[in-house]
Amino acid sequence: QYWRGLVFDSFDGRRWKKTSSHFDNSRLNRKKLEGANIREADSSLGENDIWNYEVLLEPHNYQWLFILPETFYIDSGQRYTRLTVKNLASTHPSVSQRIRYSARSIKSDVAKGSKKTEALTDAMLAQNLEIPIGFNPRTRDYGDSLRSQYNSTEIINKVLGLFRDGFSYTLQAPALGKHSVDEFLFGTRRGFCEHFSSSFVFLMRAAGIPARVVVGYQGGEVNEEENYIRVRQSEAHAWAEVWLDGSGWVRIDPTAAVAPSRIERGLEYSLSQNDIELMDAGFGAGVWSSSWIQKLRFSVDAWGYHWHRWVLSYDDQAQERLIKQWLGSSAPWKIALLVILPIALLFIMHWLRQLYLSRPRYVYDETKSFKRLEFFLSRRGYAQKTDETVENYLERVTKSEPQWSEDLSVITRFFNSVSYEGRATNTKNLNAQITGFIKRIR
Repeated sequence: QYWRGLVFDSFDGRRWKKTSSHFDNSRLNRKKLEGANIREADSSLGENDIWNYEVLLEPHNYQWLFILPETFYIDSGQRYTRLTVKNLASTHPSVSQRIRYSARSIKSDVAKGSKKTEALTDAMLAQNLEIPIGFNPRTRDYGDSLRSQYNSTEIINKVLGLFRDGFSYTLQAPALGKHSVDEFLFGTRRGFCEHFSSSFVFLMRAAGIPARVVVGYQGGEVNEEENYIRVRQSEAHAWAEVWLDGSGWVRIDPTAAVAPSRIERGLEYSLSQNDIELMDAGFGAGVWSSSWIQKLRFSVDAWGYHWHRWVLSYDDQAQERLIKQWLGSSAPWKIALLVILPIALLFIMHWLRQLYLSRPRYVYDETKSFKRLEFFLSRRGYAQKTDETVENYLERVTKSEPQWSEDLSVITRFFNSVSYEGRATNTKNLNAQITGFIKRIR
């Protein structure tokens, strides 16, 4: 699913911006907002044509909310909420603490057949075709050539075909200069969703097709414990919308042309190993990726979801009633225990993980002996390289110090005998040879 947050329809050559605030706080009052959270929907639609959903939104200190496309109703209780003409939602005051809101949206397959479109006003048309002067001349010329040869649908397919050929998705995109779209389309061809959506919209406008950038979230992780979707920050996404006569605003996601797995399966399935290591926070790695840990994580997350949904969203009386139902009474010590136990559990899990990671590793006797030799040689300028075997390392030292060749050859033979042939009886010989060599050289 795509969760709409903001629309950017103004580009100054360096960054995209929204043209106006969702609220004029100086004139905000309840009377003006009556009915602003309801948009007219087709009366022929049945309940099976509509998504009824609820969102628990973490604080982000801005006024925008995240909604599904074609949302026609939103309600957040006592807060002021509204739906805008750009199919966005906003609230007042800013979201400075976790909030809960419900909404209704037309299902995407139904919306295509029931959507009513109106022509863009002259002002909106000009806004969504505007491209700054003095930037990206190659893209402008390419857009002009497309406009002279193809219709709107053909232009879109042509550009998506361009993205499928030779572009790659990465979180480690190279830096771009003044003509960022030119450099990306005709040079680096490596980037993430913001690069693809921005360059696509610029090129659409250059080809005479009204277009804009939309940002929000795409995808999410299904938690079957409580049957909800957890949308993380890693699901943040940017895509494009183009205006087509007879269809209105149509979503086009150029990232899907480059990395379809990013859209269909999630961010982690579209990244290279280097990108995965860049974003890996360690929680999903190693022991934490086992199935029972994953299930435990889902259970803890579901408990938190249940708490926020059924307790924190209620008034004082409802909260006390539910706590009594759970604990038998609302005694302060029981409430404190209910809060402290999950925190203590998470702390113990974190402590156990640190204990596991810091456990001592067994060091073999031959390794201890060799480390003494390596320390001795490194002080004379012969430190072992990370990609060198013991044999290659000592061969390199021998080339520079041929007078040590006989001793180092014997040490190498004993080390290989103990390490690779399993002859533990040679451990004492190895240790004695290294000790004697160090004493002689000193």
